Amino acid sequence: MLLTHKIQIPIYNADVTFLIGDAYEVQDYLADIKGTINVDFNPNITDGICIHNKLMSWIWLSPDSDISVLIHELSHCVFDIMEDVGLNFSDSEAFCYLIQYLVNECKSIFAIQMDPIKQV
Repeated sequence: MLLTHKIQIPIYNADVTFLIGDAYEVQDYLADIKGTINVDFNPNITDGICIHNKLMSWIWLSPDSDISVLIHELSHCVFDIMEDVGLNFSDSEAFCYLIQYLVNECKSIFAIQMDPIKQV
């Protein structure tokens, strides 16, 4: 069963939709809504992928993905959105604010717990 969840990014009028489930089901889903954009990927060599088109992103995560894969794919998404809205990639604050916003939105979607950092 394919699980989906959409995050809206009002400041850029952009959307990110997470797709969690079987990779082949995700490929069919994306092919239906995206038309001619290539959505082929090999699920045997990746646990996630970000597909982007004009302020809309779809992030597939395998059910076995961990937070590092989530952050990796979110980073691709942020770079794509920055390019769409004309922001320079060297604008680290724009990148950092958007990745922070998306991670905060993902906390409730994926039950991520972010305790204060403590020295061990």
